[in-house]
Amino acid sequence: MPRVKVKFFGTFSELTKTRKDELEFDGETLDDLIEFMCSKYGRKFRDRVEGSPEGPEVLFAVNGKIGEKNVSLNDGDEILVSYPVGGG
Repeated sequence: MPRVKVKFFGTFSELTKTRKDELEFDGETLDDLIEFMCSKYGRKFRDRVEGSPEGPEVLFAVNGKIGEKNVSLNDGDEILVSYPVGGG
């Protein structure tokens, strides 16, 4: 069971009522962690993560790199949860 550090930005820090958390979850992948967070933080969090076809995509970065949902996580990994930032 990996123990990871998660940082939440924007809407996600409002939904979780924290900017960072340390989580130990039963699983191995980013997808397992996402499911754990959806259970922990509730329906509104899940709705944002699952999104809608016209809604913004959620960004998950693992140790500073955009993470595919099947990437394996290890103790001490740092995960960022945010919406992608765009400029113009």
